Amino acid sequence: MCYEDFVNTILLDRGINSIEQLNIECLAAAFNINVYYWNCKTFLLTDEDVTIAININKDKVEQYEEFLHELGHYILYQNHIKLITDLGEWKYIEGKVNQLVPYIAIPKFAMKEALDQESIYEVSSIFKISTAFVEKRLTLFKNKILKAIGF
Repeated sequence: MCYEDFVNTILLDRGINSIEQLNIECLAAAFNINVYYWNCKTFLLTDEDVTIAININKDKVEQYEEFLHELGHYILYQNHIKLITDLGEWKYIEGKVNQLVPYIAIPKFAMKEALDQESIYEVSSIFKISTAFVEKRLTLFKNKILKAIGF
């Protein structure tokens, strides 16, 4: 699956089409997800309503990145979310979500803005994510370009 196009389409279909909308409040509203801040580990809870509980003790960047991770679970597995007891299955799902999250953090529609910046620190500031997230997303983009030109 091409996560870049998949995520871009989902976000655009839900009205997320600008960098300013890449935040917890706008993304939660677009996906009809309740968000609560509390003093415990961040997690996703689904029942009739979808809820992401975020650790209030983390800084804003960590909270946003953890929100993106839980949103990734919802996007990929919204019809199949369950309590996972098998370690192999858990690792597989976490791996897939971790592959998806950089594309949510900097979606295809926002790549030009990211590439126009002078440094990863500027990209980090604009998208409100860590430099590690920026590096991962830019590496994925670079690899896509290299593959397209035959390297």
